[in-house]
Amino acid sequence: MPAVGSLLFLLDILLIVHAAKSGRFWPWAYVVLLLPGFGAAAYVLAELLPAWRGSVSGQKTERQIAKALDPTKRYRALKEAVEGAETIANRVALAEECLAIGKPDEAASLFGGIVGEPHGDEPMFFAGKARAELALGRPDEALVTLDELKRRWPHYNQAEAHLVYARSLDEAGRADQAEKEYRALANSYPGLEPTLRLARLLKKDGRRTEALSIAAEVVKRGRPEPPIRAQTKCPMARRSQEASEGLNDPRRTRSSSSKERIHAYRESEGKLPQNRGSDALVACRMTPDIVTLDRPLPEHRQAIFRLLDAFNDERTGFPDPVSPLAILLKEPEREAIIGGLWGVSYWRWLFVDLLFVPAAHRGQGLGTTLLNEAEAKARERGCIGVWLLSFSFQAPQFYQRLGYRPFGTIEDYPPGHNCTYLFKRLG
Repeated sequence: MPAVGSLLFLLDILLIVHAAKSGRFWPWAYVVLLLPGFGAAAYVLAELLPAWRGSVSGQKTERQIAKALDPTKRYRALKEAVEGAETIANRVALAEECLAIGKPDEAASLFGGIVGEPHGDEPMFFAGKARAELALGRPDEALVTLDELKRRWPHYNQAEAHLVYARSLDEAGRADQAEKEYRALANSYPGLEPTLRLARLLKKDGRRTEALSIAAEVVKRGRPEPPIRAQTKCPMARRSQEASEGLNDPRRTRSSSSKERIHAYRESEGKLPQNRGSDALVACRMTPDIVTLDRPLPEHRQAIFRLLDAFNDERTGFPDPVSPLAILLKEPEREAIIGGLWGVSYWRWLFVDLLFVPAAHRGQGLGTTLLNEAEAKARERGCIGVWLLSFSFQAPQFYQRLGYRPFGTIEDYPPGHNCTYLFKRLG
């Protein structure tokens, strides 16, 4: 018991010092001192634990625990979002999550439905369908999908889709064509997967010398990095490094060296990453290429958005798919769209991106009606507020009359005018 008392006393002293250094001396030093044990527990629960949970490491640990306890939480949230609003964006997010958690059949069904719709005629959706078909072990179907993609968009060149094409050829038994595609990807793909898949293909074909040469080249590419980082940066690169370590070691016999040089490929049979996305492989490359495009394609934005969206969900622990909203003004006779509102809800806020009423119909309360309808839809989606921006030559006063409050202004944007940001919390 004296030992326990000494430990508690030492703990109290450490917590008092911590309270003093962190600006919490009053009243916590006295609480800890006057209530031995209970005061320390109160300080930990009231101050240290919330601070740790608010830190990056604390949040990361909590997310890892939550994912381990409930690995399908994000899947269920996305499933509910699709049931509430069956938009293409929601279904794509759900399909990507299905691929991530091992539900390729559902992903294939979702992507298959999307590509059959008028607004689903985009190359990225065909590429997603092919990834799902490959994950299902149907490489021939994936090749058909990718051939259709190439026929429709002959200039489409996306590294991940190219890798899926090469892997589909490989798994379909078309080794010569797969080798050609892997070699084409080796110098352009943001990671080592095509290079190491090529090495495995060569080894399977009995060309071990070439496979070992590729392994040595992989190690050579990684040597400028610090040794610790080079050893831990990527499991696939680490296996290649281990496989080539026998090349110049005089202590090893010729036979044992040969065995060790191919050891990595025996280990990696069937264990290569199953197309988890280029973001999972970026760490395997020392420096990414920077490419500036004056005329980017829609899929360029989508690729960046997907990576950022996954990062945001991981950091916030609040997965919430982007849900578009459109409220249109149409001419009764011609069904022509003459105005309306376009917005998007995310993280329980609706952002009104566009609002337009034609001059001939202004002064009739249509702008107010559009905004009221958008607010009603935001409430249905569980949003707690609406935000937007308006330029000084538009109608910032209109929004303020409807209860929107300005929270920021950019002057001289565009030159001679101002841009005002406004928000409104929904009751």
